[in-house]
Amino acid sequence: MFTHYLKIAFRNMRKYRTQSLTGIFALAFGLACFVPALYWLRYETSYDSFYPGAENIYRIYLYEKQSGKLNELVSRRQCRIHCRCTGSDDANAFC
Repeated sequence: MFTHYLKIAFRNMRKYRTQSLTGIFALAFGLACFVPALYWLRYETSYDSFYPGAENIYRIYLYEKQSGKLNELVSRRQCRIHCRCTGSDDANAFC
């Protein structure tokens, strides 16, 4: 029964070559784009996961109102002020 289905599939692929090749190339291209994207997503989500207590690590950003820029290099003093304002007990835990 299975061999019968394969015969019919190959006959249809031979009969409709253009449509079959288009479908096969589209599937191959989709997989070729999906696999690297999956590896990149895995890498990005595993960043800093080797630290103990990794689920409690946060990155603090500073948004400057005058220039409108995002400053990723927040100083320790600003970090401590932010931790006090948000009610965190340990201000050094994030810095």
